[in-house]
Amino acid sequence: MKTLVALVGTKYRGPEIVALFASLPQGEPLALIRDPNNQYDRNAVQVWARDQHVGFVKSQQTRNLAARMDRDSAFKAAMSSGLRCKLAIDGGKQPMVEIEE
Repeated sequence: MKTLVALVGTKYRGPEIVALFASLPQGEPLALIRDPNNQYDRNAVQVWARDQHVGFVKSQQTRNLAARMDRDSAFKAAMSSGLRCKLAIDGGKQPMVEIEE
């Protein structure tokens, strides 16, 4: 099963990250990492590309994902180095992250 979630906040990561993100091709491997101590969203999920924090999963889509990442042993094992996923461009204005479950 595949899940698509929106990636947000890239423009706030700095010019180097903006340039890196702009260069990423569709299908680029990404990692999702829980950020439970985030001051704005206790369900925050970071998105990483090429060992760089490039953004977050859109907050409206994190509740179920974060809960599953916190409780599911397979997700926890995958998260030791970040839950693997890939960049999916769906033709919309926002970049999307495709999670393979």
